[in-house]
Amino acid sequence: MRVHIFDPQLNLADGHFAAYDAAVATELRRRGIETFVYGSARTAASISSMTEAEPVFSRGIFEEAAADPLTWALENFVQLGGEFHSDLRKLGFDRFSGDDLAFFPNIIQYQINGITDWVSELPPERRPAIILKPSYLTYAMPYLQRRPNKEIVPLLYRFSMRRLAGSHPRTRICSDTEEMVKQFGSLSNISIHLLPMPLVIAERAREPNKPSRTNVVYLGHASMLKGFHLLPQVVRRVAAANDAPHFLIQSYGEAQLCASVEKALADVPADKLTLIRGAVDADAYSRLLHSADIVLLPYATEFYGWASSGIFAEAMSLGKVAVATHGTWPAQQLEKFGGGGVVFKTLNAEGVTGATLDAVRMLPQLGERAARAAPAWRRHHCAANLVDTLLALIS
Repeated sequence: MRVHIFDPQLNLADGHFAAYDAAVATELRRRGIETFVYGSARTAASISSMTEAEPVFSRGIFEEAAADPLTWALENFVQLGGEFHSDLRKLGFDRFSGDDLAFFPNIIQYQINGITDWVSELPPERRPAIILKPSYLTYAMPYLQRRPNKEIVPLLYRFSMRRLAGSHPRTRICSDTEEMVKQFGSLSNISIHLLPMPLVIAERAREPNKPSRTNVVYLGHASMLKGFHLLPQVVRRVAAANDAPHFLIQSYGEAQLCASVEKALADVPADKLTLIRGAVDADAYSRLLHSADIVLLPYATEFYGWASSGIFAEAMSLGKVAVATHGTWPAQQLEKFGGGGVVFKTLNAEGVTGATLDAVRMLPQLGERAARAAPAWRRHHCAANLVDTLLALIS
């Protein structure tokens, strides 16, 4: 048996794509399973991949080719699916066999039809089992809400998923969160399986001379969907309180948004704020997350009500206290695993400020809860459990 991991986002975009793929590949190889990884043919990520990948894919999963404002979804489905098929067929068929697994951890509606055409072209004895993990309800993503005929997108998911499962019965479809499992299952009428997340950061020995001040950390790609625009007001309001914590904020992603927030924070004293500009490599990111007492996750429900968060998963694995928005996946998982955190209802500066101050005030108790929840989280959300699940699905 061999496993082939196909990820068009790998080496193309920053984020947790590289960490996810590396964790799965490392666990498979630890078990003696020969594993191949295929990524983007373009290197646009600012941080190099954590695993070596063969360059294959000409486009990322969110790129578009359509020109017509009415038929854009159909145009993308036809053209991008055809390009994905073409990318896959360039690999030939000699490297695949019926005992193999082809795992697609990042996929949306535009690529699935290309997978069907590819696997159907392979000789029957060389068709691997296929596991897809669509991780985005693209029809619910805010950037599509004003487009005409966006209602076609769920139909494209339904058509392509059902066509693949019908023509290649050794297909399984999974996702990261309970809400995505529910929605993909409802729209496709196919069984969708919940996958654990493999994003775990190894614990380190505590610093013997760690400063006594509380460290509130915000990490990741800057976006209004992640409450990044609220940070200047939150920092100023929290910093004015007695025994105020120190903020550590990473700023990278949307250039205009980052510039605006950095300008608004420019006069905050260094003893109140550390600003990390740009993406950082895995080791630096791990150090930043280890330094946190409280991890700030002021995320919007219109996206994170169904989407997962790699930062939250890693924070939970380290037993960190979290501040999260009510109705988001992080808030739901805090309740499910009994984690330590504060959940606030309204995503605005007042709500985030109040929750942050509550987390600082209750840090000893919340820290104990977070530490107790971490082992159960690491047992469930880890690469070993994910690989066990993948192998069970195709057995």
